[in-house]
Amino acid sequence: YPYSGTISDGNWEIRVYQPDPNSEDFYLGTGGKGYSARIAGSGELDLSTLYEDTLAAGTPVKIVNVAKSAFYNIGGNLTELYLPNTVTNIGRAAFENCNIIQKIDLSNTKIRSIHGFAFSWAQNCSEIWLPETLEYIGACAFRTMPNSGVVHFLGDVPRLERTSETNI
Repeated sequence: YPYSGTISDGNWEIRVYQPDPNSEDFYLGTGGKGYSARIAGSGELDLSTLYEDTLAAGTPVKIVNVAKSAFYNIGGNLTELYLPNTVTNIGRAAFENCNIIQKIDLSNTKIRSIHGFAFSWAQNCSEIWLPETLEYIGACAFRTMPNSGVVHFLGDVPRLERTSETNI
C-alpha cells in the first residue's frame, strides 16, 4: 500500500492504510487478512475527530472505511466506539466478538453500509446510534445484541439483508 502507519486517539494506537495513492482516503485496519487494526489500547475508542490529525509522516488522515475484521476479537478492551464523520462503510466482521463494547455511536458519521457480522457477538452492547445516511445493514450485523439493547435510527430504517439466521 502507498502508506501504512499508525494513528492514536490518546487511548488507542491504531493501524491504518491508504489503498489508493491517488486518493486521500484511509482505511482503519491493515489491509491484510487476520491482522487487527489495534496495536494497543483500552476503554473508549473515540476517533470522531481523527480526520483532523496527521500521521507521523505528515500525511493527512481521512478515514472512510473500517476494513473487514479490523478489530475482530479484541475482546474486553473496547467499551465505547465513536468514529469520524468521514466514515462511509464498516466492513464485514469489523468489530465482531468485541464482547465488552457497551455503546456504539455512529450518529455523526456518513455511514451508508454496515456489512454482515460487523458487530456480532457484542453481547454487552446496550445502545447503538445509527446515522441518517445509513442505507444498508448486512445479515447478522448486530447478532447477539442483548434483548434490552436499544437501536436508535436517526433516519429511515435501512434495507436489511435477511438470511435464515438473521438477527439484525
